[in-house]
Amino acid sequence: MTALVAIGAALALIFGACLTEAPPSALKSLIKTGATRALALAGVVAGAPAPVIAGLALDALGDLLLSRPSQRAFLGGMAASRWGIWAYLAAFRPLIGDEPPPALALGAGLVLFASGRVWLWRHCGALALPVIGYSAIISLMLAFAMMLGPGYRLVRIGALMFTLSDLLLALRLFRATTPQVRHILSMSLWPLYWAGQLLILRGFLLA
Repeated sequence: MTALVAIGAALALIFGACLTEAPPSALKSLIKTGATRALALAGVVAGAPAPVIAGLALDALGDLLLSRPSQRAFLGGMAASRWGIWAYLAAFRPLIGDEPPPALALGAGLVLFASGRVWLWRHCGALALPVIGYSAIISLMLAFAMMLGPGYRLVRIGALMFTLSDLLLALRLFRATTPQVRHILSMSLWPLYWAGQLLILRGFLLA
């Protein structure tokens, strides 16, 4: 497992340092997808829960599709990532505890979701409905993660980082108006995304 995580980290570093703002290419897709696929394989080797492995694998597929230039690929990437989050929800649901209270955690998720009406959805044009659907599922994932028991602290942190990376991605895609801002957002979101996935995996393996 350690070797696979190291390979994934190396690919993630190469992508973040050299390819984040590069135009679409087969090499860019291969390295980006490989960074997450390595985590999925590490999960298989280490015996992680099947829903966690499925979440990582589906996110790797989403990475591949989102790295391609067409709107059809973008929608496919959103769909794959959405199913990956459903897989995480399946992993989180049996482990929900009482701290914080479920109503508080779900309320926080609802606030995150509803905030999209102000800062995001009206800027998405024809993609508004898919974005709203994705916003709902990732808000629910964060709420579920907040309700995990005390032994899953790394999972909670990983889910928070994952959610933050998606918020930055939404800002980059639909709100950023200058190349400089888009560059800053790209450089910020990728390490949050990859490290968040790693912490979710590690959290389940250590719990």
